[in-house]
Amino acid sequence: MKITKRQLRRIIKEEKTRLLKEKWGGIGGESSGSALIHFAKAYASMGPQAQEQMGAITSAYFRLFPAEGFVSQEEIYANPEFKDVAMQQNPAIIEAALSALGNTNLHGLDANEELLQMDDALEVALNLLRGYEEE
Repeated sequence: MKITKRQLRRIIKEEKTRLLKEKWGGIGGESSGSALIHFAKAYASMGPQAQEQMGAITSAYFRLFPAEGFVSQEEIYANPEFKDVAMQQNPAIIEAALSALGNTNLHGLDANEELLQMDDALEVALNLLRGYEEE
């Protein structure tokens, strides 16, 4: 079985989060432990332009790839409609959104599949905007 760099990073993040949660009962100052609550707080702290661009990318992702299990990043990169939506966004804003979400419990034990898929969609969009695709 072949594992992509992105999948390996996700596995490492999830394992790190699990170990930190076991040892200290959470990450940093986060108290709720709920990935959805932390996501909502991070999303609310973003400006309207970031919310709009993040919404465009994630809406395109969920419209083109209905949440029916794992979608490889290669499939996302190969989809011309997703690529068109991604290329209309500002890379600095998408990077800031990913950074804000990275400071949440997004990859924690209670993270649901939709949050992880949203994270994948934003990372692929950012890579497309930077001009490279995962090898």
